[in-house]
Amino acid sequence: MTSEAEELFRAAAALPEVERAALVVRLLDSIAAPSDVVASQADESRRRLAAAQAGDVEMLDDDDAWRLISG
Repeated sequence: MTSEAEELFRAAAALPEVERAALVVRLLDSIAAPSDVVASQADESRRRLAAAQAGDVEMLDDDDAWRLISG
């Protein structure tokens, strides 16, 4: 990643979870010729964002997520 992209990542990582999810959707939408995989990822991101915005899912902070992943 370029230093500019790394700086953007750090700024985006500091956003609340729902805003980061919305940013992911917009970035995926900005890809000029989305493949089937990218389109599928964008659809899934939109579904997850809608669920988060509706309060239908429990949001975890980084520490809790890593604890779940690590077992």
